[in-house]
Amino acid sequence: MKKIISSFSIIALVAAFAIGGTTAFFSDTETSTGNVFTAGSIDLKVDSQCHYYQYDPENEEANEEGYVDVGCDGFGVWEESDLGVQQFFDFSDLKPGDWGEDTISLHVYDNDAWGQFNFQVTSDKDNSCQEPEIADVDEPACAQNNAGELRSQTLFTLWLDQGSTPGFQNYEPDSEEEIVDEEEGDNVWQSENEPVVYTEAVLDNGDNEVDLASILSNTFESVCEGDANEDGDDDYGYCHGIAEDGRLVGSTTYQFGLMWSIPTSVGNEAQTDSFGGDVVLSVAQHRNQSNPYEVED
Repeated sequence: MKKIISSFSIIALVAAFAIGGTTAFFSDTETSTGNVFTAGSIDLKVDSQCHYYQYDPENEEANEEGYVDVGCDGFGVWEESDLGVQQFFDFSDLKPGDWGEDTISLHVYDNDAWGQFNFQVTSDKDNSCQEPEIADVDEPACAQNNAGELRSQTLFTLWLDQGSTPGFQNYEPDSEEEIVDEEEGDNVWQSENEPVVYTEAVLDNGDNEVDLASILSNTFESVCEGDANEDGDDDYGYCHGIAEDGRLVGSTTYQFGLMWSIPTSVGNEAQTDSFGGDVVLSVAQHRNQSNPYEVED
């Protein structure tokens, strides 16, 4: 009887080993390490070149119209940077016949973006009332707290300063040759080649918004369609930076000319008047959203 029991025990033990052996399946593990999600960036940089012209025909540096660029003292000129204390305009002694121009360069890093200018007029003042101003028939109610006449008589022209070749070929990153188009960003409006946003316009009090997609898409339609890529990425060649939908193409240097003038027809009604405000330059990501700056008709 004991021998039988012992035999059963041996069989059970062997069976246990046999069952344990069946759990050793073939296997393999592969691991992908270092996975990361990183957000892209939209970073707007701005630089500016300011010019201020006064009539002085006897000056040897005068241009063909008799004007001399007297420069902008302490404002309007800076290299590519974020905006903070910089001012595009800070004129204190303007006269009828004066005019000026600011070449504004926009650099969007590193992704495509929608863009907008907004010239916000926040102050419009008569300031003091001099005797000639009070006596002027166009200034019947001069008072320090009243709105002035200078804003309504200062004319602004804004254009795409792309030069003689459509698009923006200059300042290609990592390129030794910076200037390809001599007229690009030259602070002179070539009306036959450079689309205008508005001509001799008066700024309204409050917001004066400019959707950059509108001028860029119109430029694509008129001169680039069929000869350039719809996304505006043309390797810094013909029509580079000009996209069908008007986006700003990442890492492209865009040039805009902004000219102002006070006509010689302005009289005593504008004496001591002033107006001022903010220049707001905005960009928003292009991918996955429609243009947030589009102006509704």
